[in-house]
Amino acid sequence: MNFVWSTAIIQFLFGIVPVALIVFGIIYSRRKKRPHRS
Repeated sequence: MNFVWSTAIIQFLFGIVPVALIVFGIIYSRRKKRPHRS
């Protein structure tokens, strides 16, 4: 049971972390890419 749960958690983390990083990068870039002069 522990092995199955650990593999499931690892797969979940490896599936969520990249998406969270991409979303965070997009939000950060959108917030940063706002020049004062249009």
